[in-house]
Amino acid sequence: MSLPVTPPSSPLPAPAIGAEAPLVRTRDPLAQQACRLLARYLVALPGALEDGSPGADGVLLGALRQERPLPAPFAQLSAAIEAGRWGEELEELGDAFGCDAVSRDVLGLLLAPEIDPETRLAFRRALGDAATAGGVDADAVRLMLDPLGERPGAIADALDADAPLRRFALIEAVETAGRTVLRPARRLARFLFDLPGRFIDESVRDGLREVIVDDAEEERFLPLIAPSLEVLRRFSIASHFLFTGPPGVGQEQLAALLVGEHGMGLLACDLPVLLGGRAAPLTMTAATAVAVTLREARLGRSAPLFLGIEALFDERRASPADRAAALRHLGFERGPVFYGATRRLPEMVSWLRARDQPEPVELQMPDAGARQALWRRELPDAREVDVAFVAQAFAMAPDAIRRAATAARNKALAGGAVEPDRQAFEASCRDETTHALQHLSSRVTVRVSWSDVVLPEETRETLREIVSTGRHRKQVHDTWGFRQHLPAGGGLSVLFSGEPGTGKTLVAGLIARDLGVELYRVDLSRVVSKYVGETEKQLGQIFDEAQAARVALLFDEADSLFARRTDVKSSVDRYANLEVNYLLQKMEEFDGLTILTTNFKKSIDEAFLRRLRFRVDFPFPDQEEQERLWRVLLPKAAEVESGLGFKGLSQKYNMSGGHIRNALVRAAYLAAAAGSPITQAHLERAAAAEYREMGRFMKG
Repeated sequence: MSLPVTPPSSPLPAPAIGAEAPLVRTRDPLAQQACRLLARYLVALPGALEDGSPGADGVLLGALRQERPLPAPFAQLSAAIEAGRWGEELEELGDAFGCDAVSRDVLGLLLAPEIDPETRLAFRRALGDAATAGGVDADAVRLMLDPLGERPGAIADALDADAPLRRFALIEAVETAGRTVLRPARRLARFLFDLPGRFIDESVRDGLREVIVDDAEEERFLPLIAPSLEVLRRFSIASHFLFTGPPGVGQEQLAALLVGEHGMGLLACDLPVLLGGRAAPLTMTAATAVAVTLREARLGRSAPLFLGIEALFDERRASPADRAAALRHLGFERGPVFYGATRRLPEMVSWLRARDQPEPVELQMPDAGARQALWRRELPDAREVDVAFVAQAFAMAPDAIRRAATAARNKALAGGAVEPDRQAFEASCRDETTHALQHLSSRVTVRVSWSDVVLPEETRETLREIVSTGRHRKQVHDTWGFRQHLPAGGGLSVLFSGEPGTGKTLVAGLIARDLGVELYRVDLSRVVSKYVGETEKQLGQIFDEAQAARVALLFDEADSLFARRTDVKSSVDRYANLEVNYLLQKMEEFDGLTILTTNFKKSIDEAFLRRLRFRVDFPFPDQEEQERLWRVLLPKAAEVESGLGFKGLSQKYNMSGGHIRNALVRAAYLAAAAGSPITQAHLERAAAAEYREMGRFMKG
């Protein structure tokens, strides 16, 4: 039988061990107690006693075998340890996190070298390799706390992942070189002995922040959240609350006002920032993020609010095991704990219901009347007609209205005006509401007019009807009451089909311009995802942002997303069909213009086509239309030789408008390089090159 102790590589000289040993010189009680434990540990090492003795290890083992009294230095130090205390600060810290006596011993032993330089030096010299930078070998910790092996289960429980020490990230267990090193959170040393409560742990500072609601902010949000606040007051504050709704609708303010009534603060955790994943590298596990947040909240006497709780159920950000560990940490919390999500999460709702927690609280965007009051509060001198217009046109949260009002006022001041005009209002609102759309789409700008579009009259008539429908929807739907016979939202959905270059995107831009809205082309490569549920999430975000920003959406070359639904033969087919159904639902709910374009109309599901308001075919131009396109697409400012033969070009090269435009630009560069006007030869050469790149051969 032998103690599992490895002598240190550079042990201290044999000390005179006792209650007042030289190692125990600091006046801080926490460091004193740690040094007593270290001294008792050293008694078990060979040569620790005076010369001529059999050595601590031999004496101790002999006593254990023959039931003789323990060596006097060991017993003396043990008595001193039992009589000693870790100090008031550590006791209060342990109480705050529900630590038992053993957990306090572990925490004190690890913190002492962090707060006292002399103790740190003693640990390093006495323990050698067992004391690394910022940590202590777990076996050394066990031996210092339980040299006789009387409570191994208690120490193992204290070091368990679900016990307070690790559940709140007070310590971490790091596996290195085949052993486990225990490290205290450096935040704790500063909290106990330096600047308590002032700074958040730097490892999570980007994702955590204290929420303070001042009087002005409370005045802005209270009308919006007052009903929900009244509902929450009926429940015990020691609960878990889930808030759902678009960003900026008052989740933070609602939680802050509720806990403020109980004398508590609020600490907001932006989970997507801490977990990274889609746009950023993973910074920490979900379990660690939750543990650190819970720790920081308790240190600051605050309640935690986990914003973006959806990230916890995103497999790119949290594995199933990691998610389970994070939820276990949360499940131990009595409350209050708050969660924020943009949508109702079935998994989170089930988790809360299993613990008899309140049902989710859904927060809504302010309606037009509430938005008008918010605008009037920010810009009391603005024209009533302008305030009423932006309040009706742009669905914005209170903080977004405040920022947009400030931007509009600054635009007006820069232009020498006292108050912003309609144009400044609209520009600031669009800047505020389209920022999220810019990650998944791009703005479409057209610089031509309807006179530059060559289409059959039948097609033009349908396009005029689309514009007319867009202009008079409010009158027909709301004033005349036809909305009750239409799907939710009554959105204007259009499908443009035709070969590439026939003008689909150009016409979409012209229609949006006629309706006074901006057009955003959705980047489908960034929307369609292999991850289950991610495509629907992206689509939902796009439509929500478009609704708020009052813009039109263009899904260009939409075949990849809106293809024919398949028979369900696998889980992939099932989820593909769910994506199509979800798109149909969002298009019907969207109270705006959605334009889809496709080069292959036959690939679009017929059930999908029936639910679109308009379907427009863009035919390939005939020879006469091609000749007109050559003429109208040539800018009037261009220098050309007289007598260009456009009819001959249309007879010779069968091209759509897009390819004709490309050929004209190509001919212009040839002429500019030659230092001459655009000639027939330039046109012929450019058209032939474009035709070859199309993979076609000349007529005849």
